[in-house]
Amino acid sequence: MGEIRIVTDFSEKQKTRPLYEQAFADPAAFVDYYYREKCRDNIMVVRYGEAGEVLSMLHLNPYTVRVLGQDVPAYYVVAVATDRAHRRKGLMAEVLRRAFAFLEEEKVPFVFLLPVDEAIYTPFGFSTVCDFITREHPLYAMPYEEVQRRYDVYCLRDELYLRRQAEEDALAAEGCAEVLPDRPVMMIRVTHAGGFSALLGLPGDAEAQILPEAMKGLRVYFREEV
Repeated sequence: MGEIRIVTDFSEKQKTRPLYEQAFADPAAFVDYYYREKCRDNIMVVRYGEAGEVLSMLHLNPYTVRVLGQDVPAYYVVAVATDRAHRRKGLMAEVLRRAFAFLEEEKVPFVFLLPVDEAIYTPFGFSTVCDFITREHPLYAMPYEEVQRRYDVYCLRDELYLRRQAEEDALAAEGCAEVLPDRPVMMIRVTHAGGFSALLGLPGDAEAQILPEAMKGLRVYFREEV
């Protein structure tokens, strides 16, 4: 039957690269960077087959997100993929459910992702909250101080964030950026209702399905180097 595992070991993460390369058209230089740098501190949820082969996966890339002045841990869900020979068997649904359970256990209030198609993730509780700001967008160059002044929700730019931003901008300048959808948007999903409610000043027993709707009333800023 295989198993679903929460993977934190750097060497084990490298075993997922063939599936990443099968599923996504990102340039090799970007994939090299991603597996060398981003996979040092991310978490993977991996569905293995009986022989230990990688059948399905998603990656949880960590960020500190400032929400109404409060700094909280959150994850960017990326590299959601299933081996082409094992698609339409419900494996990704299993991986997503395991990821949500893990995040609830860890009391992570929410996750966010950039979907290829919003309709894929809506049944799993994700809601669209803002456009995704690409490097070509005028708002990409907005000074961080202005982001802090104008927005309610944004990624905290610490030293690690800025170093990775510089490397990803350099790759993009060489034509090696990751491939994005034609109309990129950001979606969120509540993973710990109590923690999310506290962030927004809502009652602790607020229904989980209304929480993403409440976030739509906030000014949210996510841009390409996440």
